Amino acid sequence: MKKVVKLARAITLTTLNTHETYLLRPALNGRFGGLQLRGWNRFLRCHHTQRVHNVSPLLAGFLYRIATHFDGHRVLIVAGYRAPRIAREKGNPKSPHPKGLACDFRVEGIATTTLRDYVRTTFHKVGVGYYPNSDFVHLDVGRKVDAFWIDYSGPGERADYSADPKGDLQSEKLPLKLPTTQPAPADSEADLRDDQRVEPKGAQPPKSASSPGSETPKTTPEPDSTN
Repeated sequence: MKKVVKLARAITLTTLNTHETYLLRPALNGRFGGLQLRGWNRFLRCHHTQRVHNVSPLLAGFLYRIATHFDGHRVLIVAGYRAPRIAREKGNPKSPHPKGLACDFRVEGIATTTLRDYVRTTFHKVGVGYYPNSDFVHLDVGRKVDAFWIDYSGPGERADYSADPKGDLQSEKLPLKLPTTQPAPADSEADLRDDQRVEPKGAQPPKSASSPGSETPKTTPEPDSTN
């Protein structure tokens, strides 16, 4: 009698810009190897240039854990790899996106605040960015220490970082700001087309400070997390 092998659950990822779909399923040992990640790099290619680059398999493992935690809900990808030229044009050449270490995403049917809290408390040595006015979370891997930031900028605006992100979380008074007419080439939301962007309702002036920094926790964690 043949032994029945039960495969791990597959989760679905969809890119918001190319509308391509990718099924992510680990091997029987729970890991992601070359076979499991066939087409992974192309799926998360730079949608501006179509350039393909190696994307960390750690991101695959984290996204899989996130999706399975939320009952297999679909993961919606805002941005994965970004070509260095595009990162420079967006104003953030030090972003982890050109290194294939970052992903901006949502989980379908899950509040972004819930997603944010799960990612922050579950994974370590990562960078987590919360974008309340664009409704997505940034996740990057390969850091020595954790980093967290909140960017209140809306679609088409320059980065507007909270001066006290942890304090904002404690009070959960996260002010939403209506988009302005000033473009923000470094803003993550630029990756979204007009019909994909989330417009804030009941906006209040943000109690934050625009102070972009570096990729390290002591400076600005990740001014780029987008395009």
